[in-house]
Amino acid sequence: MVSVLLRDRLRRFADPRFEHFEGTPIGEDDARWSWANAFVSYVQPITPPVVVTGVARAFHDTLALGVAFVAMPPSSDFAAAWRAAMIAIAPSVPAGWDVVMLAAREVTLRSTLAALFRVPSLNPRDRLGAIAGAFHAATVMMKSAAPTPVIYA
Repeated sequence: MVSVLLRDRLRRFADPRFEHFEGTPIGEDDARWSWANAFVSYVQPITPPVVVTGVARAFHDTLALGVAFVAMPPSSDFAAAWRAAMIAIAPSVPAGWDVVMLAAREVTLRSTLAALFRVPSLNPRDRLGAIAGAFHAATVMMKSAAPTPVIYA
């Protein structure tokens, strides 16, 4: 599981200069699905294997992209979508995720994304690489709540 995989999946819909660019999402729902499917492709290679059924739906349904009565900051929006996706993975993890670690990772991800969004790179590859790196830092080494934690790399 590496952030380059996520970066390149994001570039498929967010970087017109990418050789594998597939097109910009049409509308907010399509954009939420694009983000959700990119995240699923990133977590599928986790070992030991986890069940990713429901991960895309959880990410999509949580990611608002500003569609709300009171829009939340993008950093909080994306961090909440990450957390929802991780919770969707939890049933396939022995004893589920360590909820304290999950909450701490969400807070750190929100802070990291807020900093990235305040001063974004003008280069889509670099910007998407930084976002993918933030998601990776939140996800890598998540531990289960089992007595002998299972560590995901």
